[in-house]
Amino acid sequence: MLTIGLATIQTFVVGFIRVGGMLSAVPVLGSRTVPLRIRVLFAIATALLLVPILDVGYDAAFVTLPFMLSALAGEFFIGFVLGLALRLVFSGIAMA
Repeated sequence: MLTIGLATIQTFVVGFIRVGGMLSAVPVLGSRTVPLRIRVLFAIATALLLVPILDVGYDAAFVTLPFMLSALAGEFFIGFVLGLALRLVFSGIAMA
């Protein structure tokens, strides 16, 4: 029987938010030509693949709502910056 605990759900949400932030800025999948459903499904699939190797670094039982919201905002920002860096690399390659 498969058991999914609170820590696993929080790890998935953190991974999903970071991957979603990255996909919003990455050149190929972040464009308007790719439907939103495809981007969301890709983010979910990637987050599910990352759950076993991610470590959120805090105990799931002691997380408050303000802490979780600030952590998710930070994760989105990190993902968005990674996506922008990748966009910058693609732009540099296109200019060369």
